[in-house]
Amino acid sequence: MDLTKAQAEARNEGIRHTTVGLAVWRGGRLLLVRRTPTDFMPGMWELPGGHIEPGESIPEAARRELLEETGLQLRQVMDLIDTFDYDGEAGRTRQWNVCVEVEDAVDPELTEHQAFAWAHGDEVPDLAMSPDMRSTILAAFSERRRRSEKGGFQCPASWTVW
Repeated sequence: MDLTKAQAEARNEGIRHTTVGLAVWRGGRLLLVRRTPTDFMPGMWELPGGHIEPGESIPEAARRELLEETGLQLRQVMDLIDTFDYDGEAGRTRQWNVCVEVEDAVDPELTEHQAFAWAHGDEVPDLAMSPDMRSTILAAFSERRRRSEKGGFQCPASWTVW
């Protein structure tokens, strides 16, 4: 998928705000972060990530948001998991959820969230999160299982923009 084209298509569909969610793996566990009590959707678990700034590509936003929220260094964006639209504080928003590879999958240094967890797929149904986020996370676990049988995630050449 051409992510630049996807961003343009979102604007043509009336989406004015875009975000990126980042699936960071450590072994068979996925990094989840919990929103603070004063944030939009307080106390909810989600993938780390955030707003895509005007003129910023999805991979550029992934690199910036991962570092800002967790202190982790992005190596590369590996693959698109899915997208979903939601009504947020800024209006209608589209979120691209991508699998990423980091330099070292160490415990994050949180700056914007109250907690983190390296979660197994069977723990996800018990965590407080939006239905769209739950669907994305379960899809990530399913896709990881499927692709592990076929050699893993692959990074499309068009996604490598740095």
